[in-house]
Amino acid sequence: MTDAATKARENATSCEAKKHAYRQTQDGVVVSFVLHPQEVPAALTLAALGTRYMLALVEIGDDEQPKEVMPIAGALPAHVASPPDTRPAPDNPVASVPARAKRSWRDKSYGEQAAILGSEAGFRRFLLEQAGIVGRTGVCEAITEDKAAEMVKAHCLVSSRADIRDNHPSGRLWRELVERYRVWEAAPACGVA
Repeated sequence: MTDAATKARENATSCEAKKHAYRQTQDGVVVSFVLHPQEVPAALTLAALGTRYMLALVEIGDDEQPKEVMPIAGALPAHVASPPDTRPAPDNPVASVPARAKRSWRDKSYGEQAAILGSEAGFRRFLLEQAGIVGRTGVCEAITEDKAAEMVKAHCLVSSRADIRDNHPSGRLWRELVERYRVWEAAPACGVA
């Protein structure tokens, strides 16, 4: 009879991924990883949403070798549940109302989308490249969020990101810019770490 560890190793697929996001939901913790398009296992691509996986994560160093993990002070081992919250209920009933669910990207206004992307270093680098200020593999100075906002407003021909609207030329310009960014973001960047 084969033990679970041996069976897992025999059926495992591996790929390199970068931690992208970590958030808590009412259903548990959501950890997002970014995989290079050529690293995505075919089985993962074809699997239905909701397919369950057993994960084994190993941090790797710049030498592509597994790193020795040092325990984090005060961290609970994975098999130990967090202690129950024994704090008394708040006196303020408003404080006990659960936070609203986060809105999806499509539910956000174009101005909100522009602010979110403007805070991302990759999007700011993309804007510099689109403006011809720097090539993808060139060295550049960091662009500020304010400068990114100015570049987006100039591109969309508006005086405020809040003026970028659907059913308006500014909305079309914004959607095209985001689409070009998503293509740029997915393309391999030679020489860029």
